[in-house]
Amino acid sequence: MDLKRFASQPGHAAAQQPTHGTTPPPLPTPPMRFPETEGQPASGVAPQFHEGQVTVSSPKSESGKRLYPVSQDPKPAAIVVHCSDPRFQGAFEEFLEQELHLPKGGYIPIVVGGGAGVLGHPEQLPKEFKFLKERLEHYRQIFPTAHRIILINHEGCRYYQNLKSRALAMIGSRLHLPLDLGRDDLGLVAESFRHFLSHLGYSVELYYAKFSNPEHTHIEIEKVSA
Repeated sequence: MDLKRFASQPGHAAAQQPTHGTTPPPLPTPPMRFPETEGQPASGVAPQFHEGQVTVSSPKSESGKRLYPVSQDPKPAAIVVHCSDPRFQGAFEEFLEQELHLPKGGYIPIVVGGGAGVLGHPEQLPKEFKFLKERLEHYRQIFPTAHRIILINHEGCRYYQNLKSRALAMIGSRLHLPLDLGRDDLGLVAESFRHFLSHLGYSVELYYAKFSNPEHTHIEIEKVSA
């Protein structure tokens, strides 16, 4: 008899059942599942970071609020007076840092509607003039390292347009005012500084910011001679 052929026939015990004493193969183990949301690590499991990934944690107070650094022993080199028009804020900060080499903390900003323009009309705008004068005198005392004062006017300042209209109304003038007054009036600011604020000993620098294209998407800033 052909034993090999006989053993291969269906239903034969030798082909259907394992030999006595042979351990059957183990069943596959199903994967473990966790109840957390897909993509989120399980509670208590540290997140995995890829090579080169840097995580910087901000310092927190005991109440959990974020902490911010303080400039230790600041020695500002200048006082800067410019308008509060939000269209120009980014340009002013970049100009001060990139061209005048005055980073944040290296100067004292006085941001006020109309900018330095109010300094040009002490008699017609006494309240506005007094406001800036007192602050300049105060900063001169507590920050003696600031020897420069940088005054910036800008194109299209409607707040300054309103101030100029009030100043002319005080003297009875009915002149029509163009929208762009800031550059020409920087001469009045310089003259007023020489007459009323020269005792502060500041080195005065005058600048004018204007739009560089009709679409008003870019700004250029030029120095103006006193």
